[in-house]
Amino acid sequence: MLGEVTAILHQAGAILLDCFARRVPAQDKGFLDIVTEADLRASQLISEQLEAAFPGIEVHCEEHPRAGSASRYWILDPLDGTKNFCHGNPYFCTSLALIEAGQPVLAATFDPVRNELFTALRGEGAALNGKPIRVSSVSELRQAMVASGFPSGKRHQSLDPGPFLRMASACRALRRTGSTALDLAYVAAGRFDAVWDWGLEDWDVAAGWLLVTEAGGWAGGWDGRAYTLGRKDVVLANERLPREVICLLMDPVVV
Repeated sequence: MLGEVTAILHQAGAILLDCFARRVPAQDKGFLDIVTEADLRASQLISEQLEAAFPGIEVHCEEHPRAGSASRYWILDPLDGTKNFCHGNPYFCTSLALIEAGQPVLAATFDPVRNELFTALRGEGAALNGKPIRVSSVSELRQAMVASGFPSGKRHQSLDPGPFLRMASACRALRRTGSTALDLAYVAAGRFDAVWDWGLEDWDVAAGWLLVTEAGGWAGGWDGRAYTLGRKDVVLANERLPREVICLLMDPVVV
C-alpha cells in the first residue's frame, strides 16, 4: 500500500511544482483563506487514484470534506502551506493519512521542492526517503527549537499573544513556517524539538501524528491528554519536552 501511495504523491508533487513555477493565482475561499488551481488539481488526482487503487475507502479532503461514519478512510491535505505557495515561498507539502478506527495506520507527507517523503506505518517506525528517523533528544526547552502557527483568519477573534511571548522567551528559537504538516514531519526527523498550535483541522495533524509517535515522540493537547482526531489544540514533541511546553502554554508561573 505504501508503494502505491508514494507513486500517487509524487505525481501530485509534479502538479504542485508546475503550478509553483507558473505562480498560479489564488482565489479567496474565506476570510484571509485562499485556494489555488494546484490545490484542486492535486486533490482531484490523489482522490481519484486512491479510490481506484483502494476501492471502498473514502477520501476526506480539505477542499472536498465529507461527512460520514466510515471507520476506515483517508485524510488528505493536497497543499499544506498555500499562502507560502502563492507568495513564492518554497515551503509546502502534501499530507495524507489512512485512518482506521480513529487512529492513523499509514502516513505520508511529501515535500516536492526538496524531494523529501516522510512516511510511517503503525508499529513499524517512521522514515525519510526510506531511511529511519527519530525525534530529537533535547531535554530542556531552553535548548529547543520550537515551531508554531500564528492564527489564520478564522482564529483572529481569539488571538492571545501570551503563549507566543512566553515561548519565545523560554526556548532557544521559535519558528513560524506556514506549513503545519511539514512542521510535524520535522519533529519526527529531529529538526524541530516541539510544535504547538491551536484551531487546527484533522487534515493538518493526522499524518504528522503518526510520523511523530512512530519516531518516538509524543502527541497530545494543551491539557496533557493524548491526541485524538477532532482536537483543535495540539502539542507534538520529543518524549522529553511535553510537560515543560504544556506548563508554559497554560501557566507560566509553573515553569
